[in-house]
Amino acid sequence: MKLSLKLSFFACLVLLASCGEVREEITFNKDGSGTYEVSANIIPMMEKMMQSTAKLTIPDGETMDSAALAAKVQEMVWKDFPDKIDSVISLDSKLTPEMKNDPQTMALLDKTTAYMRGSREEGFIKTGIRFGFSSNDEFLSFMNMIEENGQKNNQENPLGKTKTEVTITPKSFTRTVEHVNKPEEDPSGGMAMLMLQDMSMLTVLNFPRKIDKVEVQHYEIIEKSENSVTLKFDMVKAMKSDSKSEIRVKLK
Repeated sequence: MKLSLKLSFFACLVLLASCGEVREEITFNKDGSGTYEVSANIIPMMEKMMQSTAKLTIPDGETMDSAALAAKVQEMVWKDFPDKIDSVISLDSKLTPEMKNDPQTMALLDKTTAYMRGSREEGFIKTGIRFGFSSNDEFLSFMNMIEENGQKNNQENPLGKTKTEVTITPKSFTRTVEHVNKPEEDPSGGMAMLMLQDMSMLTVLNFPRKIDKVEVQHYEIIEKSENSVTLKFDMVKAMKSDSKSEIRVKLK
């Protein structure tokens, strides 16, 4: 059965995208179940913020070599974090009364986990969400829920307004994104484009069938195996182009 849905998948990445590094991974299993996970490593963002602060602590007339500065930045970054963190973040405070009274929404959220995990030894702290779905329909319902509530809450998207269509069949996966009301079209566009240059967004797709062909627009194929492909999204190029961003995967 062919499944289609129009949504703006970027809406669910807005807060994470501000961290600079975002990884989105979708895994489809043979029985139609799977997982959707999106996460961001917050450490690179904090390191950039702390570099300027660390430099301000150097007394006038003194210098600090790069190694010493890097060490100081690391101490400042990890000062308020435990050596290791693995915690679940409650979503209750983010739920509106309307969401709580919607059985379908709550059923989807019951299968969603928000988390923060990582350690100083590993060099990262990731914050993200993970959703386990039992069917393609449920996956699309989850994405639609995120989109609808993002619009109701008037969340600002640094990528501008987007319109996304996802299609899933037993032998294909397609996601096309139309970029409308781009950042450069409004007064804050210049700042938005600067933000985009510091962002990195990877999409990893895992399939139960072998991949036959991958076609992309505004993405670069970073890695590809028989059943998996990793793509890097060129956000600046997408914003400057009049064409849609596309991922088209044909399976054997």
